[in-house]
Parts: sequence; structure tokens; C-alpha cells
Amino acid sequence: MILEKNIVKRQHYIPETLLGNFVNSDKKLIEVLLHSKKIYPTSPGNSMCETFVYEHDTLKKNTIENYFAKIDSEIGQAIKDTIGQIEELKKGNININTIREVVENLLPIFIIFYYRSGALLTEFSSINKDEKIPLLSNKILNHVYINALSKTIRNCYNFSIIESDNNFLLSDQFMSTASLDVKTQFFDISNRHIGLKETLILIPISSKYYITYWHSNKSFIVEENTITKLKPEEVKNINQTIINNSYVKCVSSQKEAIEDVLDEYEMEYPSQIYAGGNPSGYFCGAIKKKEVFFHKEDKEAFKLFTWMIFKPYEKLGRNDICACGSNKKFKKCHQDIYNKVKIIIDSFQKNKRDRGDNYGIPGAMAYELPVDHWQGFDKNK
Repeated sequence: MILEKNIVKRQHYIPETLLGNFVNSDKKLIEVLLHSKKIYPTSPGNSMCETFVYEHDTLKKNTIENYFAKIDSEIGQAIKDTIGQIEELKKGNININTIREVVENLLPIFIIFYYRSGALLTEFSSINKDEKIPLLSNKILNHVYINALSKTIRNCYNFSIIESDNNFLLSDQFMSTASLDVKTQFFDISNRHIGLKETLILIPISSKYYITYWHSNKSFIVEENTITKLKPEEVKNINQTIINNSYVKCVSSQKEAIEDVLDEYEMEYPSQIYAGGNPSGYFCGAIKKKEVFFHKEDKEAFKLFTWMIFKPYEKLGRNDICACGSNKKFKKCHQDIYNKVKIIIDSFQKNKRDRGDNYGIPGAMAYELPVDHWQGFDKNK
């Protein structure tokens, strides 16, 4: 009975110390339940948590919760110190490389938080609820993988700090990721997986500051190794990415910041991909997390492809009336989007080796692993 009383019932999948950096002047968070679009105030202690979320029959009680409690206390102070350093940077008292070094030393912990998050737990539970904790622990306890993924971000991505007027949202996935350019339709990963070219990573610090890592051959909204105060429309673009990284809920210090992007949220759950063959009986499958694109035209192109509604555009000339019914010329409507669809179509004509070389960042130490995948042979064959 004593052991049972010591079990942590309410377990946070986003650290309470971080949630405290997103409260308003009343020390409250503004939270939205995405399936119902219900918005309400709450406290950090009652947000981003579930009952017994990290318990499993094969583990000693509180095993994972105790592990998280240790790193939570460390990261809380580290983030507080980072905010202080950013303020000193704005005054011209320190160099941005000082902050970059601190953040990059924290990357392994940030990635662990990414894997413990509510959004990832939703993805892990797509097959069987009992499997989500083993899937989570296999990743967060794989120190070789976590460190290699951290080195990939550190060595292969650009770094910057972005600032708002306390308008940034916080996803239940903790870190937010997005594709900066549509690539192809992968079997077991998404276009936004860490380690792929043209990807964006957003690490929350507070409602005012985010750390931004990105890989792209194109210009982005900020420059490398800078701190940039974003314009309202740029903040909205960032928040659209953050809210679409969420599965269940999202928080902010301001109700208006949520309302501004709530209509842009697309409810989409992880998909299960399955492939099997006869007469061999071999099969394989994967859980693929939702696609998130930073640019609207990439999102539209991927929908055109996956919904198989690109056929009416195939034979259109530049000056033909667009097939979407807008009565605009093709070149002024969907031509650029259709050209992105052709990139996806063309990608299937390349062999497997070419696809890997084409989409992975050169020099990457690791690529983000699929949510889950499996393979084998049908025993009845």
C-alpha cells in the first residue's frame, strides 16, 4: 500500500517548468482541445498531463516518471538561464554563439522531451495501447541514437532565435517540425522527419522566444545566427506549424494567438501503412505520422497527389483555364502547385538508392526513426 501511495498519478508529458514560461499575467495558460476547438484557461499543473501515462506492467512503478523528474529539474533552470542570456544578447552584452553552444548541449534532452510528448504518445498508440511505453522507452533510452540525432541537428542545420510579443503557441509534441519543400511520399516516414533536406525544427523556450533550426537551399524568414523579432504574419506562419504538430491540445499565453490559427488546424491522425506479397507471404508495415508543411503551396501539392485529383491538370497549357473552377489561367492558379506534384511523381521513377541520396542531408549522423515499423512472413504460408 505504501508503494501505491507513492505512484505519481498525474504525469506531465510536457514539463511543468516549461509550461510556466507560457503563462499570462494571471499565471494561467490558455489551452485548446483541438477535436472540439474548446478554448479555456488552466494552470500549468493541470495542462499537458495524463493519469499513469508512463506506467507499464513490465516496468517498476515510476521508472520512467522518476527518470523524467530528474531531467525536468535540470532543463527548467537551463531554459530560465537561456532566457536571461537572450535578454543579454539583445543588450549587446554577449555573442549569439554563447547561446547556441548552451542550446546544442541541451539538444539530447530536448529530443527526449520530443519523444515523451503527448503527440508522440498518440502516434505510439496507433497499433496497441500496451505498446506505446515500450516504443517510447526504446527511443529515449537509446543514447547512441539520441546523441547522433543531436549531432545531426548541430552540424547540419542553421540556427537562429525568433521572438514574438508573447504570441507563440506550444504544441503537445513539445518540439515542432515541418517540411520546407515537398519531396515525395515515403512509406514509413514523413517529409518533415529530422535529418531530411528542407526541414524545420522549432524548440520552445517561452511564449516570447523559440529556437529555430532549419536546413534549406532557399531563403528562410530569418538569417542564420541572428535573433529576429518576427512580424505578425510571420508569427502566424510559425504558429500554424506549431498547432498542426499537435494531436490533442495546444497552449498559449493569449487566447487571440490560438484563435488566429485555429481554422488552419487539420485534424489528422497517424496512418498505418501495410504491404504484403503472394506467394512469398512476406509482409511489412509502418506507422506514419501526419505531414506538416510550412508553405501552403506544398500542403496543397501533397493533397493533390495523395487524393489523386491531379489528373485534370496533366494536359493543361499555361494559358488554359485552370481545372479547379476558378476561371483563372492555369499559370496564375495551380501550375506551380502541379509542378510540385510532378516532383513527387518523378521521385517514384528513381531507384531506392537515389531516393536516399536525394532526400537525406549529406553528413547526417542519424535520421529520425519511423514511429514504428515491422516485417516478417505469414506463418500460414
